[in-house]
Amino acid sequence: MASTKPLALFLLACLAPAAWAATVSKCIWRNDVVCDASPSFVISRLPTLASSPADNPLAVQVLQGSAMEAACHIFETSADCVAADACTWDNTLTPSCNVDASLLAQRDVFKSGCPGSLMESYVRCGSAFNEKECGRMGPSCVWYDELQVAAAQGGSHGQLRHLSEVKGAGGSAPALAPRACMPKQMFALEKKKDKEGTAKIMKQIASQDPAVWGDCPGVVALRAMAKSCTAFSSPGTCKASAPLCRWNDLVRACVATGAGQTAWVLGANSTEVADGAKACARASSKVSCASLDTVSVDPKVFASVQTGDFSTTNAAGARRGAAAAAVVAAAAAVGAAVLL
Repeated sequence: MASTKPLALFLLACLAPAAWAATVSKCIWRNDVVCDASPSFVISRLPTLASSPADNPLAVQVLQGSAMEAACHIFETSADCVAADACTWDNTLTPSCNVDASLLAQRDVFKSGCPGSLMESYVRCGSAFNEKECGRMGPSCVWYDELQVAAAQGGSHGQLRHLSEVKGAGGSAPALAPRACMPKQMFALEKKKDKEGTAKIMKQIASQDPAVWGDCPGVVALRAMAKSCTAFSSPGTCKASAPLCRWNDLVRACVATGAGQTAWVLGANSTEVADGAKACARASSKVSCASLDTVSVDPKVFASVQTGDFSTTNAAGARRGAAAAAVVAAAAAVGAAVLL
């Protein structure tokens, strides 16, 4: 069950020997596109933050996502990785052990929108890969099976293979979706084969429309970040903003990326985090990215951060009062990276 996966990460991190410190890369080659500050590096820099992350709900959420990723990255064998339950192994990637993408998407406001929003339901429902799992995702999720719908409507086999815009697993599945778990609102459109209505919602998702994403602080920052990248109109000026943005030749535009997302949200609180992300971004290949420095970090810290406990990881943990809005505004001002 999906709900047990975060717990598995907590327990595995807590079971690490007290004296053991994991040595991990400072940078990782993210999505085969860009060199990004590694989640482990970001977590290792928590003592440098000027104020406690607990003062900023957006920073807490971003750091918890980083801790989930870092907890998987420390496993060096397929057996250990898969045993973690919430981690998946792919030896074509570096690191090869990574947190389950659908689980991470549900914890990432930059991908899942505000709590209670249609986007949040879209990502949560889409993480289910069969009807049983879909039923566990909550009352807002419905399993769409085109064969069943057509049979109920008296349709023939030849009328099937409706091309759907709805994608499962947070938008990562193929566009052809004869079976998928989706929000009730989108199910109704699929059932009617309302391509225009479905396309409208998908456009709202792509544009971060408040009607679909909501208006919580994280999404407000997301829109500001995306807007800051589109302000750069040439490959040269866009590149200068790395790792915040990257130039997309296909659409001839400067677009926001996932690289440095955590670093830039925390950038106002730690120059070490911000400078580290910039240094990683200067690497232009997987080889050069992997050749950069390493950092040592106690895996037990990953468990503490995932539970929201920063008291032992942040030198300023006892000094509360940093305004969440200040960090969000600072991140938006420098065009913090968002999505690949």
